[in-house]
Amino acid sequence: GYEIYNTVPNNEYQNLQGTSMAAPMVAGVAAMLKGYFPKLSMLDVKNAIMSSAASYKGTMQAQPGTNEMVDFGEMSVAGGVVNIKNAVVICKKLEKQK
Repeated sequence: GYEIYNTVPNNEYQNLQGTSMAAPMVAGVAAMLKGYFPKLSMLDVKNAIMSSAASYKGTMQAQPGTNEMVDFGEMSVAGGVVNIKNAVVICKKLEKQK
């Protein structure tokens, strides 16, 4: 996660980054999908999230914490960013198959 706008103490907001920010975002998406689609397994939910990510492979991004430019596809397993709308579409299709 990079530049995730978040709450901080004293009623303030700040852009934060790192896995400490990205992991709760993806976990929240997974929890929401599982809540709306309880018939799906968590593996189904994971696959929906992974396959629906907005791909940024091939784009050069500054690696967090450095000024080094790297291919976004090398910075994460999916090479993309969570896209909850696309994940919902995939989960709807999967649910019809169950």
